[in-house]
Amino acid sequence: KRLVVGGMEKVFEIGRNFRNEGIDRTHNPEFTMIEWYEAYADYHRMMDVAEGLVRHLVMKLHGTTKMKVMEYEIDVGEKWPRLTMAAALEQHVGIKLAETDDEALKILLTKNGIKPLGEFSRGKAIFAIFDHLVPAHLIQPTWIIDYPKEVSPLAKQHRTNPDLVERFEGYIAGKEIGDGWSEITDALDQRSRFENEQKHLRQGDAEAHPVDEEFLEAMEYGMPPLGGIGIGIDRLVMFLTNTWSIREVIAFPTLRPVKSAQIKAEISKIEPIISSPAVQLVPGGSLPARSVNELLLTQYIKNAKLAHHCYMVAAAMEAYAKVLGENSELWYQTGLLHDLDWEAFPDEHPNKAVAEMLAGYPAELRQAILAHAPSRTGVTAQTLLDKYLFACDELSGLMHAASLMRPTGFEGMEVKSIQKKIKDKAFAANVSREDINSGFELIGKTPEEHVAFLIQVFQAMPKTD
Repeated sequence: KRLVVGGMEKVFEIGRNFRNEGIDRTHNPEFTMIEWYEAYADYHRMMDVAEGLVRHLVMKLHGTTKMKVMEYEIDVGEKWPRLTMAAALEQHVGIKLAETDDEALKILLTKNGIKPLGEFSRGKAIFAIFDHLVPAHLIQPTWIIDYPKEVSPLAKQHRTNPDLVERFEGYIAGKEIGDGWSEITDALDQRSRFENEQKHLRQGDAEAHPVDEEFLEAMEYGMPPLGGIGIGIDRLVMFLTNTWSIREVIAFPTLRPVKSAQIKAEISKIEPIISSPAVQLVPGGSLPARSVNELLLTQYIKNAKLAHHCYMVAAAMEAYAKVLGENSELWYQTGLLHDLDWEAFPDEHPNKAVAEMLAGYPAELRQAILAHAPSRTGVTAQTLLDKYLFACDELSGLMHAASLMRPTGFEGMEVKSIQKKIKDKAFAANVSREDINSGFELIGKTPEEHVAFLIQVFQAMPKTD
C-alpha cells in the first residue's frame, strides 16, 4: 500500500507469513499468501478479480468450472452471490440483527460456547457468532460482505452505514479462501482505528492490529481510492486439489517432535519428586524446591537457547519480586517454567504445561503462565505476577538476541540500542513488538526504565553463545 502512495497503481506480492497462532486442519503458523492492491478500485472490483482468478485456475486444472470439493459438487463458473453478514445470519441461522439487542447477543454467545477475545462489543459479538455458526452453510462459492467496524481495522467505512466497513471474505464448501476490502485512505481515520486496536490489545485481544507509523506517514502524503485482497496460497491449493489438511500441501509442516514420547518417559522418573509434599506457599497448589524445577526444565527443554531464555525470565522476575516486596521464589519459578511445554508440545503451549505438568502448582503460577500467551489461552494478565511475566518474556528474547551480536554480551549494553532494535522490525522478527509495548503499559514503566532494569539483571548472568 505504501508503493501505491508512491505511484505504483497496481501492486502484488507473494510472501511468507508467520502468525503465532494454533494449528488445525486449515491453519498453519507459517504460510504463503498473495496480496494485491489496485488504485481507484473498491471491494466490488476486488471480488470481481478474485472470482476471475479462481475460475481461471479451476478451468486450467480441471477443464471445467465444476469440481469436487470434499463431498460437494462445486461450480465456480456462475456469478458468486454477495451476502451481507447480517443477511447471512438471518438466512442461515435465523438471527435478525435489527431485532437482536446486546443482551440477546450475549445469550447467544453463552448458549453456543463462543468467547470473543477481549471485552464485549456488539461488532465483535456479531462477527464471532457468524464465524462459528454460518460458514458451514456456505457450500457454493459465496462472498460475505459488510463487516462490523470493530473487527476490520484496515477497511474503509461503509458508504451508507457508519457501523460497518466495506470488507469481504470468500467461502467455498464452508471454508474461507480470501479476505479483502476497500482500503482506508484517510490517515486520521486510520490512526484512530489503530489507537482503538491498542485499547482492544490491552483488554486481551491478542489479534488486535499494531500501530504502523511508517504506513501512517505514507498515507499522510495522499493515498488514492484503493481496493485490496489477501489469499492464502496453501488454502487455495487445498481447495484446488480437494486436500483438506494443510499439512498435506506444505513442504515442511510444523509437527510435534518425535522425542515427545521419550520426554514423557523421562519425566515419569521425577514425577514422584514433583508430586511429593512441599512447602505450601499460596492457596491452590504447592511449590517444589527450585532444584526440582530446574531438573524438570532439563527433561522437557533440550534447546540451550530456549533454556537460557527461561533462566533470563526467571532472573528478571526474581529481581522485580525483590523490588516489589513479592514472593521472589514464586516469581523466579514462574519465569523458569513459563515455556516448559514449548519445545515438546508447541501446538499445545502453554495449556499442556498448566493442565498436566504443573497441575499441582500454585494457582498464581499457573494463572500467570496462561496469561503470558492470551491469544492461545484467552486468559489476560490481571495480577502483578501476570503482568510482569508478560512484560519480561518477549523483551528478554529480543535482548538476548541483541546480546549475541555483541562480543561483550550485556556488558556495556545501552538502553538506546535496545530501543532502536525494538523499532527495527527486521531484527529478531519473530519477537512481538506489540507484546513488548503492551508489557510497558501493563507494569506502568517507560521503555527506558524497564530496559535499564533488565540490562542490570542480565549483566549478572553467565554469558551464553
